[in-house]
Amino acid sequence: MQYPELADIDEIKHRMPVTYVLYKAGGHTPDHTSGRDLMYLTPWRQDSNPSLACYPEVDGKTVDRWRDMARSEGGDILDLIAMLDPRQETFADQLAVARKLYVAFLDEDDWVAPEPERSKGSFDVEAARAEMAQWALDQDVQLLEGWMAEREDAVSEIAPGWLHTTFRVSGYAGEVKAPYFTADDEFVAYKYRKPGEKFKSASGTRGMWTLFHGEWLDTDESRPVVLCEGEPDVWSGTHASQDYVFFGLPSGAGTRPEKMQTRLAGRRILIALDGDEAGRAASLLWAKDLSKRNAVEIVPVPDGKDLSSVTDIPSLLRDARPYVAPLRGLLALPGGYRRATKDGEPGMQVSDFTLEPLRVMQSPDGALSYEVTDGRREYLLKSDDLATKVTFKRWAHDKGLVWNGGDQDVGVLVSILKAESIFAPSESAAPVAGLHEKHIVWDGGSIGDRPVRFVPTAAKVQLDIRVSEGRSSSAWSTPCGTSTSTASLTPFWPGRRSPPSGPCFPSSRSSTWRAPRAAARPPPSRPSSRRSPGRTSSRP
Repeated sequence: MQYPELADIDEIKHRMPVTYVLYKAGGHTPDHTSGRDLMYLTPWRQDSNPSLACYPEVDGKTVDRWRDMARSEGGDILDLIAMLDPRQETFADQLAVARKLYVAFLDEDDWVAPEPERSKGSFDVEAARAEMAQWALDQDVQLLEGWMAEREDAVSEIAPGWLHTTFRVSGYAGEVKAPYFTADDEFVAYKYRKPGEKFKSASGTRGMWTLFHGEWLDTDESRPVVLCEGEPDVWSGTHASQDYVFFGLPSGAGTRPEKMQTRLAGRRILIALDGDEAGRAASLLWAKDLSKRNAVEIVPVPDGKDLSSVTDIPSLLRDARPYVAPLRGLLALPGGYRRATKDGEPGMQVSDFTLEPLRVMQSPDGALSYEVTDGRREYLLKSDDLATKVTFKRWAHDKGLVWNGGDQDVGVLVSILKAESIFAPSESAAPVAGLHEKHIVWDGGSIGDRPVRFVPTAAKVQLDIRVSEGRSSSAWSTPCGTSTSTASLTPFWPGRRSPPSGPCFPSSRSSTWRAPRAAARPPPSRPSSRRSPGRTSSRP
């Protein structure tokens, strides 16, 4: 085109790859290639495991599509521009940026476009089965043993013979082979891994990954299912515990639940994906979908770890937390919470802040308190503070914040905090300092085998009790001078016509009760006419 600054979007998509947009947005380059996918670290969020895939919609053509495998988002070059720069909200804004990049792209001399691998035809299952038989005959035991011993996770503690017998993993031709079988134990595909690299799918298997790694071992449907990301997670979990059956997502955190969740209907599901942003986003995606048919729990895998790198897998699984979807009604937006309209759009603003849970503390009776942040400071938010709109408004006022929501808004906020804290560190809460189940707790710390937080509860006072002046504050006193608890007192308001009742008074309906008569007043004193002895009149 003679004037590239006026190019239409079809021409730009046809000639300029999305990888150039990433390059111009910050020098981003692919971490590795996975089949037709060029895998990048996602620029708009923290990503330790490359989960941004760029690929050609038509094999062999321009890399014109992208998808965030952790969040199930994707699109074309305009969608990518909007993700990289949220200020470009309209089509016109995005097209203007695309045209500027297109002009630079046509004049680019130094940049070399990364090329994905081309598909190599369909997967030949029969040929792969014959090859698998050869693996068993000529397997490289030393290769498998060496690869397992070099790992810094639970796989290094597994006997190679057990791994080969249980999962039929083999070392062959310089690669570790991990086969996949159906629930009927029929071989359908495999992955391979060279030393120092990640597992890759066999050529031609793209689009075939709709089964879990390890599901052929699911012989008892009464056992809970643990969903994890990689093949090593399945091996480590299966080796650590027979109380669960472990399923590996074939495409890791990028696996979509729609085509796979029907085989899990009715089962208890524990989601134990990696402890990074991609894994946690995928955990919520799967939990939301599976909770329609299953009891779902989320395992708090520590930050930066996967299941196979956890020291005590059974103990971690016992700490799984039930997933409960947050109630609808509030939207967390920059500037504060807003009520959601019937269409899901932002409505009335109810606060000038939003809260992010950093830590959750659970008391012996199940009440949840939180450490939260509004992005500027951190606060302690006790369960008592979330009881009503009055208590929460008082809490916000004491922190210099504004809350104008009702009781229903507070209830929605409680459900949001509970849902969002499912990955937050968890501690026990003690309402008073002292000894609690072999733990010594005080304001500021604790001693024991696990952390326990001192979270004082609010004083509960019955405001409908009238207390006379001069009474002791340590116990309520009845008018007859005997002490009793507040639960045994009946409110006695000023001006009440009915007689009091309680331990010191008969029932007001008793026929024998009579109102006490007022004591007769003594007559007013008058000056005495008698003179005091020893006094004389001063009159002449």
